[in-house]
Amino acid sequence: MKDIVSWLVPDHVLKITLPKQTTTELLAKITAEVDNILDRQTEKVIMYIEANDLNVTYTSADVLRTMLPITANEHLDCMVTMSNNKLTRLILLMAFSVASVPVMRFEEQQQVNDYLLNRGLLN
Repeated sequence: MKDIVSWLVPDHVLKITLPKQTTTELLAKITAEVDNILDRQTEKVIMYIEANDLNVTYTSADVLRTMLPITANEHLDCMVTMSNNKLTRLILLMAFSVASVPVMRFEEQQQVNDYLLNRGLLN
């Protein structure tokens, strides 16, 4: 799962790259791994979900809600979602509309970079 869950900025920004075919089972594994990572942190972490390749359907929002328990983790500061596809952004909005942390939504990688730069997390 190293190609799916990795540190964009070590101990500060945890990146999740959702593959084209994302299933409930895969998201359950990702959720467990991310929860374990967050539990080992001493400071707040931003979870960045990159969904450019995600193949969405009408049930995708329900499938993505599998990840909602992560948002209650005390070490999670906020979520950043990014997709260059308008429908995927809508599905992400629907899926994480009840998240326990703020969710920032972007359509381009540069917008994510600018956000992280403004937070002092990128050089």
